[in-house]
Amino acid sequence: MLKDWRDDWPGPFHEVNIPSTLDKSHQKAMFLPASGDSPQPLIVSLHTWSGDYRQKDPLASLIHKKGWNYIHPDFRGTSTRPEACGSEKVIPDIEDAILYAMKNGNVDPGNIHVIGTSGGGYATLLMYMKTTLDIRSFSAWVPISDLVDWYRASRSRGLEYAGDILKCTQSQDSILNIEEAK
Repeated sequence: MLKDWRDDWPGPFHEVNIPSTLDKSHQKAMFLPASGDSPQPLIVSLHTWSGDYRQKDPLASLIHKKGWNYIHPDFRGTSTRPEACGSEKVIPDIEDAILYAMKNGNVDPGNIHVIGTSGGGYATLLMYMKTTLDIRSFSAWVPISDLVDWYRASRSRGLEYAGDILKCTQSQDSILNIEEAK
């Protein structure tokens, strides 16, 4: 019997649909509103390169124990897709998720934190540089910081990420589209 991905999420977390202010599409996220009466921090946990909003997140149970707000947005899915992977759609999608959590949770607006690992660290760095929202902290763990260099390293080591980067940058004939990768 296959394990359901929802089994990786503690009970009070639930899947939500968030309309995009950019193009009216819907993105999914895992969401947990804070418990208690007073406003609490919001943790915006960004999925890894190969993951999406369903990806198990070890922070989730810790945030639940703290009684804080939590959102784990999809921001267009895995980074193998051109509309994900740092595209112009990623930041608005993450901002929409934050605004959703602020509207539907008990969020302290001065206590919003964005965190991510690997591809999520890449998205965290992009948020740091481009968001217009008031974010208290950004925590990027082992982030991808240069797609061109990462492509070259992945290709020389024979790693699958080289192909992923070619896909997300809409490269042709196995030649990296350097302009898209920047």
